[in-house]
Amino acid sequence: MEKQHLVGHWFQQGGKNADYNWSEFADHFALQFEDKQARKAALEELSRMRQGATQYFTDYASDFEYKLAIAGGQSWPDEARLGYLEVGLNKVLRTALVITTLPTSYNE
Repeated sequence: MEKQHLVGHWFQQGGKNADYNWSEFADHFALQFEDKQARKAALEELSRMRQGATQYFTDYASDFEYKLAIAGGQSWPDEARLGYLEVGLNKVLRTALVITTLPTSYNE
């Protein structure tokens, strides 16, 4: 009962736009109850994360996606997610991508 007040206001108001958006509620719920220390640690790891010199991109991307999910990055703007991803690429891959037009959408 003591934690009911953490989500009660959202149910009374229906969220920011009073439309009872389930995705917005899930974000609100996560913000109230997720382990904030784990989120902070994942964010710090994302900022330091680098692809190994011989590491396959798919392996790096998998690790990156995992840390991004823990950090709550699924809702970040594409520019932020792409920025974190590109900074961590190894020198060989970054050099090879210079002649390529990179996507502006994270999902691409």
